[in-house]
Amino acid sequence: MLFILAMLPGYSPEPDEQFCPAPFEKPAFALYHNFSSSGIYDPTPESDQALASLTFEIDAFMPLDHSWMSTTRQCRIDYLKNFLVGDEFRPAELFFFFENPEKFALMIFGTYNPQKLAQILSADKSNNENHDFVRLFSFAGRRFHLGFSAEQIILMPEGSVEEALNRLKNPDATLNKKFSAFLSMLKGKPALAAEIDFQTLSSSIASLSGRLPKNFTLLQHLRLIADDQLAKIQLYVPETENRNELSQKIDLSQLEKWLGAPGSVQLRESGKSLFIETEAGKSLEKTVSHKFAAMLMHFFLKHSFKCEVASLSQENHEQIE
Repeated sequence: MLFILAMLPGYSPEPDEQFCPAPFEKPAFALYHNFSSSGIYDPTPESDQALASLTFEIDAFMPLDHSWMSTTRQCRIDYLKNFLVGDEFRPAELFFFFENPEKFALMIFGTYNPQKLAQILSADKSNNENHDFVRLFSFAGRRFHLGFSAEQIILMPEGSVEEALNRLKNPDATLNKKFSAFLSMLKGKPALAAEIDFQTLSSSIASLSGRLPKNFTLLQHLRLIADDQLAKIQLYVPETENRNELSQKIDLSQLEKWLGAPGSVQLRESGKSLFIETEAGKSLEKTVSHKFAAMLMHFFLKHSFKCEVASLSQENHEQIE
């Protein structure tokens, strides 16, 4: 659920110089997450509290019959501490770019043990200069490329690898001007930032005989930011009729429930945009980061690291006996 908070005022601010990978020039959707905003890398006891909160959020995503759930809560917290705060898997920043169903990339920059990941993921030694190891696999009838090294993990469709990797090596490769505000949002290293061009996204999906849900067709552009200074979503809806219709359909109570803060979210109209806003602060930044990081981490724990979790479960079982 990306409707969480959101955007810088003004529709076309000029970005300051800021690092941002650009595997594709014209994405329809760009997303950023800063793992450190969760507090998991803070000095103890703050990091212990953050890991406990992250574990709670991961548990909410996990099936009850998964081996992860058969361990004690403290055992799960300890595992995350060793796993995330150690040197084997220490994610720092996540970027996701989607241009169309054949061209998208998920990139997680950080510090990793590529040999350990290769063992867990059954990956092969890579022959290219971009990654130490690569795993090619099929999912839902499509081929995917998962490459990783000591500083990055990249997942993308196999057919888009050459273009994306060539652009990532090119220091002059940038996003198009429609996503200039996204670059501006990255300056403060927020917990979460996103930008969606719904007109381009709709065309991309239509190329595969798909279509967006009706409420999204009312939108032209979305921007979102959540950190300790700003928490807003900007919904750019130039047509008055569509703007009025969308404002009636937005359910703030669901967002407030997700944040655990009843009565904290407001909706206002300004110019041709609707703004969903809440009070920013460290607490909100960590809440958003924990929930988003948990959504990502549960996929790793549920699929990629199933053998590790199963081993942990067995060790815990032996300790109990």
